[in-house]
Parts: sequence; structure tokens; C-alpha cells
Amino acid sequence: WLEQGEIMSVSDLLKAIAVVSANDACAMMAEYISGSEEGFVQRMNERAAELGMNDSLFTDCQWLDDNMYSSAYDVALMSRELLKHKKVTEYTTIWMDTLREGKSQLVNTNKLVRFYPGANGLKTGTTSKAGHNLSATAERGGMELASVILGCKTTDERFGGARKMLDHGFANYAVYTPKVEAGLLGPVKVLRGVENNLKSEMKELSPLLIKKGQEKSVTQTLTMAEDLEAPVLDQQIIGELTLMIEGIEAAKYNIYAANGVPRLGIFNAFKRICKALVS
Repeated sequence: WLEQGEIMSVSDLLKAIAVVSANDACAMMAEYISGSEEGFVQRMNERAAELGMNDSLFTDCQWLDDNMYSSAYDVALMSRELLKHKKVTEYTTIWMDTLREGKSQLVNTNKLVRFYPGANGLKTGTTSKAGHNLSATAERGGMELASVILGCKTTDERFGGARKMLDHGFANYAVYTPKVEAGLLGPVKVLRGVENNLKSEMKELSPLLIKKGQEKSVTQTLTMAEDLEAPVLDQQIIGELTLMIEGIEAAKYNIYAANGVPRLGIFNAFKRICKALVS
């Protein structure tokens, strides 16, 4: 795809890779990032291991070598990670564009980008051995889904299969953002501290993917540290909130001390005893 001696910006190379699967652009980017394609492939495998892609082995950066392999689940893990970087979808949502001052036209190999509502990526891949493959992603109403389909005999089969999975996901699932029930969090008793109580707090609760209608069956259980004794550090974990959906544990969230409480010294302990006797 690239011409000998051609100079192209990183942005245009990424555009060519994302839109038309420019394999030599992949190799150029690999050499630019890691010094060699071999070095980049090593980094690919290291990152795959970090993501838990246990059924994958990369031997080149274009996914063309017959000795490399992956699974639908592993590709889904990789797709989920990519979607965390919103710059990626700026390229994967391009339907048509041009490079080289309009001389080279780009048309996205992922037809869902144009024809599926909310589609924002992600990537097609085709070889004679692996068949027609696709990681398709879409976002609607704040919910982002990925469908991975591998080994199709035709390109229509892969797009049809991906569309069917996405349709099922949007029709049957929703994003649920938990909220702490009123009055559930309150002062926490502290033993042997300069204060008898401290305030508790929680960080923002991460959303969950649930089946539509399950929000009515969400229950919350609070578990606090027993016999909490000073000193207590600011932001120390002092309990957890468990979310149950239809009786099954769905998530756990930490509860933190909103302030620190130093340990009560001998002098202050004596003053407290005297005050209690007087009162």
C-alpha cells in the first residue's frame, strides 16, 4: 500500500490501518514504535498476557502468519481495551476519506460503520485460512457492546452474524449505575480514638451490565469492619458494599474512612474519664 520512500504522518498511517487494513503501514508503525517488527510483536504478546488473552499468540503485526492464533473471547478482551482509548474510534468510525492530497480513496472494510446505528468500529480481518473475521462494536444510550465473529465463509456472513449479536445485546441488556441506598452509610464507631466516630464514604460506583428488568431485583448489603480501633487512616478501607442481583453477587465496592482518627493517648484518655465522671 505504501510507496517506496514515501513519507506519511502517524495519523494518516493509523487511518490507513483502521480503514483499509494497510498491512505495510502496520509494519512501518511497528518499526517506528519498537525499532523492529519482531520487537513490536514481543510487546504485543506481553500486552496480550496482561489482558488475560490466554489463547492467543502473535507472530506478526498484521495477523497474516498461519502460525499465529487467537480466540473470539481474546479478541473481545482486546476490543474492550481498545474502546477505553477514544482516539481509536476517531479512526474506526471513518466510512470514506482520502489520503495523498485526494489521490488515494479510503473506504472502510467494516460496512457496519455506515449501515448499523451506533457502530463505532472496530476491525475486519480476512485470510484464506482464517476466513472472514470481524470485531464489531457499537454504542447506544451510553452502553457499548462488542461482538466478535470468526471463521466465516463469506463477508456477508460475518456482518450478518455480528449485527445479530449486537441486536440481541441492545434488545436484552442495559447499563445499570448503582446508587447507595439512603441512610445506608453513616457514622462508624471507633475504639480508643480521639473521636468516638468517623464518617464513611464511597467512591463513584462503576456501572454494571445487567439484563433489562433486573434493576428491580438489585439488593445492597453493607459489611463494616468489626471493633474498628484507632488509629484509623484517612481513606482506609473500613467496609464493603455488596450488590446482589436476583440473589447472585454482582459486584463489591469498598467503603473508606472519610477522615483519619488518631489513637487516644493516656492524657486524653484520663481527661475523657474525668469528664464522664463529672457529667
